[in-house]
Amino acid sequence: MLHALISISALLLSVFGQPTNGDIPILDCVNASANIDKVLDASNEQMKRDNRNTARVGDLVEDVTTSILGLTISTPVTATEGTLSSLDTLERAGNETDCADKNFKEIEGRLKFDQLVLTFKSTKAKFWFMEGEGQLIVTVKNPVFNYFIANGTMGCRLWSFSSANPGDFEYSVIPSGLESRLVGYVLRLNLGHEIIESVVTSLTDAVRSSVEAYFTK
Repeated sequence: MLHALISISALLLSVFGQPTNGDIPILDCVNASANIDKVLDASNEQMKRDNRNTARVGDLVEDVTTSILGLTISTPVTATEGTLSSLDTLERAGNETDCADKNFKEIEGRLKFDQLVLTFKSTKAKFWFMEGEGQLIVTVKNPVFNYFIANGTMGCRLWSFSSANPGDFEYSVIPSGLESRLVGYVLRLNLGHEIIESVVTSLTDAVRSSVEAYFTK
């Protein structure tokens, strides 16, 4: 579906070794934003048809620091059965430039979501002598990702994918009982808008897999 390529000099170094003078071709570059939008629309629609707009994510195991009356208390949190949704809402985050010659194409840019929702169906947290259970929902607004996609002698491939901006985090807890309600309140209060790096990693891995499966076809 999409034909693109990583930086030609880096590609030649990795595939053919150190180039000699005159070996590096001059690429013609054009604004590819409109074409990228078409590809994203098509890949998002295909994802919906395939019912693959959600993805499983790894477990979350964190110690959340709680401060009560000047006392700092560590609150262990274990969240499992995580699912990331709204993967079929991928958008372009800026102008894209497509550079190519007769053998290679390369594109480098950024992709974004307005919002992703990460739901952990089984969450346990301890606060003092109490233990709460329920669901933890992490809403991530405006995450942005860097990508490099290449198409050449080695075929079409996603060479690099990383988080450019983790976005804004919001947390909510659906408790399973009265005690869980209190623990959930304390957990949500102390999480605030904290960005948990393990969540960013899980989210980035899930989005990368989705991009590889649909956007680079």
